[in-house]
Amino acid sequence: MKKKLFIFSFIMTAFPLILAGTDTLDQGKAVFGTIYVLCGLAYTSFALLAIRKDVNGNKWITLFGSLILLIVAFDYFLQAKKYLPYVYLAASLASLIPLLVKRLKKE
Repeated sequence: MKKKLFIFSFIMTAFPLILAGTDTLDQGKAVFGTIYVLCGLAYTSFALLAIRKDVNGNKWITLFGSLILLIVAFDYFLQAKKYLPYVYLAASLASLIPLLVKRLKKE
């Protein structure tokens, strides 16, 4: 995957995850907030390692991050949030753009 597209995907995934974690921690939900922050930090460390080492598993890291964003969106739907689930759903879909571009170029 192109490095610029992977960095775009990384930003679209890691930043909202960490924001979701801090927001959930501010609401007093320590367990879910900690899980979100840890997922964001784990994704950040995997992505930075992949960028530095040019690891071939970038697509799996991107899929992992997108899946986490879908879980966050589902959680916000269950919390009856008005707009946040759609933002996280859009971020999840936007993080998949590099994979779709690579797939289309391959064919």
